Amino acid sequence: MATAHHPAGVLGFGRTGASAARALAASGHTVVVWDDAAAGRRAAAESGFAVRELAPPLARIVASPGVAPAHPQLQAAARAGIPVWGDIDEFSHRLAQDPATASTVIGVTGTNGKSSAVAMIEHLLRACGRSCAAGGNLGTPALDLPHPLDGVYVLELSSFQLARCRGFRPDVALLLNIGTDHLDWHKTRSAYVAAKEKIFRMQRPEDAAVICIDDVAGERVRERLAARTDGPRVIAVSARRPCPGGVWVEDGVLCDDLDGGRSAIGLIGSLLQVPGRHNWQNAVAAWAAARLVGAPPDDLAAALADFRGLPHRLEALEPVAGVAFINDSKATNVAAAAAALACFDRVCWVAGGRGKDEDLDPLVALAHRVDAGFFFGEDGPVLEAAFATRAPVARFERMDAAVTSAFARARRGSPPPPVLLSPACASYDQFADFEARGAAFRAVVEAIARAEA
Repeated sequence: MATAHHPAGVLGFGRTGASAARALAASGHTVVVWDDAAAGRRAAAESGFAVRELAPPLARIVASPGVAPAHPQLQAAARAGIPVWGDIDEFSHRLAQDPATASTVIGVTGTNGKSSAVAMIEHLLRACGRSCAAGGNLGTPALDLPHPLDGVYVLELSSFQLARCRGFRPDVALLLNIGTDHLDWHKTRSAYVAAKEKIFRMQRPEDAAVICIDDVAGERVRERLAARTDGPRVIAVSARRPCPGGVWVEDGVLCDDLDGGRSAIGLIGSLLQVPGRHNWQNAVAAWAAARLVGAPPDDLAAALADFRGLPHRLEALEPVAGVAFINDSKATNVAAAAAALACFDRVCWVAGGRGKDEDLDPLVALAHRVDAGFFFGEDGPVLEAAFATRAPVARFERMDAAVTSAFARARRGSPPPPVLLSPACASYDQFADFEARGAAFRAVVEAIARAEA
């Protein structure tokens, strides 16, 4: 039987696992760590933690997001009655231990756009003079955020993190969209959708659920949640159609009806400086979230116009010889890459990496925007086959060669089309993560610039 007197276990010693181990130790727990990788075990030991396989007796196990439920040590813990949760429930537990702190929590999930929406919310709140701290799935782990905080936590939440949540209850919960992702972890789409939907499970009538209804799955979640008699206030948002009682874009105008009595805020194209209609979806959700925690509309409009986006997400680099370079390394799936392609009339498109066995039709439908495709990595051949009859294509083993070739073609254009890195694939065949891939893209562009100087 697990008790509070037993050690707490941490499974996985990456960025999130390490933050969980530090937080547990700081709260007085004896901590034991296991990581399947020797490098992780070595890092844990060097950080002063006991390293051993996690076996009873343990008070609980905090599992890192990427550790699948089928991991043998998690299965053994379940049989022994040891609670298994993730860093987000550990974060919630810490907040519950200090109820006097006036913290508000905004949780953000979705298949795409989470990081951009979180950054947008953080920007809006800070511009309105609100104290806030943002992190979670990307950026600063939740347990490394300042505590206590008399302000607003803005948390990006992955399906992995939500699947393990037991008691997480955000004051405002956002669902941006639901595609298909991470089926290697969740096994089925229904399990993936259920994990996303858990962001609302513990909410009460005094809380708010903001749901984008631009996809069928989001509309169905909204309907299910609205049918709950004990559920939160449900607020629909859309980048495409009116949402009475919510926030939406209609005929290019951002509209706010949160207080009743629709207000036309302004033209979204003037208010939002980051490109792409998919960012309209982030904007309506971020606007709703900021308003729901008390930010005034007049301040928000000016703040939204100052938002400049995130690194690795449609990030414009310095042009070289008249050729624009766009770093969209964070586009790790088909939907994200399709959203990027839709932003441009013609591009020299650099894509590839480790694919997720997704349907490529949304990309193929945008082949008329591809001046030429430059494909690399494990799934380069898959992309090449899909586009071979629709656009000029070339395949490369490494990304740097693909980028250099894309530049050579682009500079011959009149005008030159931009070179867009939007991989539609995970990075793990050649890079540690999408950030490392984006940094490598920047380094190639800088090398091209030096050669052209």
